[in-house]
Amino acid sequence: MATEGKKMSASHNPTAPTTKFQRIIVNIMTVLLLICYPFEILFFWGWSKVPTWIRHAIVMNGIAFVTFIVKKLGVKPGLHPDLSPEAHAMAILMAYGKYLPVNMRRIRFGLDCVSYIYPAQDGIGVQEIDLKTCEGYYVKCGPEKKSQEKKKVVLWFYGGAFVGGSGKANVGIATQFGQKVGADAFCVNYRRFPENVLSEAVDDGVAGYNFLVKTLKIKPENIVFLGISSGGGIAVSVAQRVLKASESLPAGLALLGPWIEYTGIFDSIQKNTNYDLVVTPRIYEYLFPYMGAICGGEDKRKELSPFHGPIKGLCPVHISYSNIEVCVDECRAFAEKLKEIGVEVEEYQAKYLCHAFQLFAAFMPEGRASLESIEAWSRKILGNDDLVDEKVE
Repeated sequence: MATEGKKMSASHNPTAPTTKFQRIIVNIMTVLLLICYPFEILFFWGWSKVPTWIRHAIVMNGIAFVTFIVKKLGVKPGLHPDLSPEAHAMAILMAYGKYLPVNMRRIRFGLDCVSYIYPAQDGIGVQEIDLKTCEGYYVKCGPEKKSQEKKKVVLWFYGGAFVGGSGKANVGIATQFGQKVGADAFCVNYRRFPENVLSEAVDDGVAGYNFLVKTLKIKPENIVFLGISSGGGIAVSVAQRVLKASESLPAGLALLGPWIEYTGIFDSIQKNTNYDLVVTPRIYEYLFPYMGAICGGEDKRKELSPFHGPIKGLCPVHISYSNIEVCVDECRAFAEKLKEIGVEVEEYQAKYLCHAFQLFAAFMPEGRASLESIEAWSRKILGNDDLVDEKVE
């Protein structure tokens, strides 16, 4: 039985738990990064010009090398000794996060790694769709269907704390997922802050769903929403918009560590930054003060939080998260709310892993196991139970 996480005042101090030693290191890093600013800009520009396959090889081989060292030395720096060697390797590679000051440019640079960890596949058709306010990327990765109405589609909402990430960068991983569940994929490149506000990102998500249903004539019961982190929040918000409009809902929502509560009432969003490799204390301290602006005003934070939105009559939901990640409290509480009102819910809880660990499936067994659970659920929801789950190279 899921339990509701500890709540705290929405007016709490937006400072993540930090020791005096950590604060000293952060201050030193801040000064060094200011001195090295021109070299940082040059590096970001140069890295963006490196061919995707080379960036993929550098990153994957680097992770494999550190994993090899972890195995040979028998070191286990992760949060629990039972984690895989790959998870312990990631604990080493991402340990700097507690000390690295962040800004919008660094966040966006880091989130772009999805594009070369999961590069777009050669020979797979990708069509850029004009949704008026943003683009969408339609990937023909599912089985060919004689009738458009029989097509299955995964509507993909990328993660990035509403400030980073992109639909285009997620084409590769969405393609792999679509192939696993027997569906095409449609990645909405929804608008981000600070250029836009959250409600406009939800507008873009609704436009993406309408494109599938009204333009391509895909049946709602043949569509699954998949949302990662902040994209999970947008996926739920889009479904709630559809629900309030009394229109047909998709077959289900697959939510990966969804960020769905924006007033800060849950404790883990702050406290667990000390354990989370992705949402570090520095990320929290940088982003949390912007939440009012992201929502278009402090008074809109609760209104735009899907956690507080309508859920009666919502479609089936699969929600996966880690027991120590920053979104664990709201994930558990949301799953409980859904169950209490009669919504079909399947939960997957991993242990001792960071936020959005599912994206590490390319090299970490725990991430792969979580994605396999989501894939199996999606096949069932889409009526593709008989699909052979062949490994995608």
